[in-house]
Amino acid sequence: MNMSMLRSVEELHYRTKSLGLDKGVFEPTILQISMMEEEYLNQDQINPYVFIDFVKKDETPYLIIYLWIPGLKERYRQLICSPGYRLCEKEEELLVSVCLNKNTGISSEMMFNVIWAYDRNLLCTNIELYSKAPLLSVLHMYFCMFHGIRELLFKAQLPYLAGQIHRADALNLSPVMTKGGPVDLFEKGVTMKMLRLLNSEWGVKELMTEETRHLAVQTYINFHKVLGGYDRISHGQWRYLKDCMVDKEVFPFDLKKFRFFGQDTTDNLFQSYLIFLAKERIINRHVEWYRDPSDPKELQKYTLEADLLLSYIGNKDEYDHLIWMQNSRLEYLDYSDSRYVVTHPSTVMDIFDESVAQHNCLMTVFQDVCRGNLDVGFMRRKNNPEKSFITFQVNECKKVVQIYGKYNRMINPYSNEMRWFRNVYMKEKGFKLSEPAELEDIPFR
Repeated sequence: MNMSMLRSVEELHYRTKSLGLDKGVFEPTILQISMMEEEYLNQDQINPYVFIDFVKKDETPYLIIYLWIPGLKERYRQLICSPGYRLCEKEEELLVSVCLNKNTGISSEMMFNVIWAYDRNLLCTNIELYSKAPLLSVLHMYFCMFHGIRELLFKAQLPYLAGQIHRADALNLSPVMTKGGPVDLFEKGVTMKMLRLLNSEWGVKELMTEETRHLAVQTYINFHKVLGGYDRISHGQWRYLKDCMVDKEVFPFDLKKFRFFGQDTTDNLFQSYLIFLAKERIINRHVEWYRDPSDPKELQKYTLEADLLLSYIGNKDEYDHLIWMQNSRLEYLDYSDSRYVVTHPSTVMDIFDESVAQHNCLMTVFQDVCRGNLDVGFMRRKNNPEKSFITFQVNECKKVVQIYGKYNRMINPYSNEMRWFRNVYMKEKGFKLSEPAELEDIPFR
């Protein structure tokens, strides 16, 4: 499909005339040209810019479009549009290409004023300002001035499909011209609900070829009950549904996951999740590690954890050897009595497990612990030695520079555990508690 073929089919059913109006009738004033040029010059002048105006002359409404395009011999191209008339083929192709160019600029304030005047004079066009793609509003106003497929799609409030329809293949053009329904453009299975869900910059790409449409139809059929309560979904949600249908073993459908990907209007969150899954699979070839993020912040946190684990796995022999060499040296931290136990990390995974259990960033300094640049101890209750309780750091001067509980919680100085730590453990080991001014800025977050 291309614009010329689409226009030919439309012209067979709806003959339109060229306006044949002397453009000098709407010659802009010097002031108008000056204002357009000033605004255009304030842009980078590398990309096109569109100015529009709506006027009435002898009770006939006109939409005037000015295209400022880099490289034109003249400063701008003026297009004059009026109900029942159509631009010549070259002008129409130029208008569509400029309006579909993501880099083309236009003033939203000017658009709003013109749309308001247009809507008052040309009724039942369902015109609106598409805030994410304002230039589609320009095409909406133009194509709703005469009958055609784009007119039908714009009036059905499917602007993204209307703008790109000439790029779609294997369309049923004739039924649309007679029946007048957007779904008649496509093969069986496409519904208005599906078209509205895909009414976006990313969604319209799913409708451009027979192959992508077939997959889109199957996806919608499989998940139409889930999608029933949605007017819009994110790109990430749609990609998730497609993957759930194509590979059910890797992506068994989970409603919570579907809602999770709806927290991002793009597919960035889903893409990040795919990268995370790939890292998770690599890690599990070496150590058992599974995470199930429920929000973007948690995904970011787990991805950092994965990156650090991969850093360890990539040099596993080296770090295992280093921590083994530190093991006997760090025994100076160990202590036990009837109430509490103090131990040290003897493996790299001990560091990661403590960091996860305590919800701090100890894992980010695992390399320093392995190399002996950071001495870390774990304090546990005697009756539950496997459960993380308190993490602390000792510097080379035998000063405890940090002592934190879960979530970096400061330990109450009058609590039983802190009394024990200071009056029993530190005295036994000859440690001192660093003054606040001396604390090193390496928080376990």
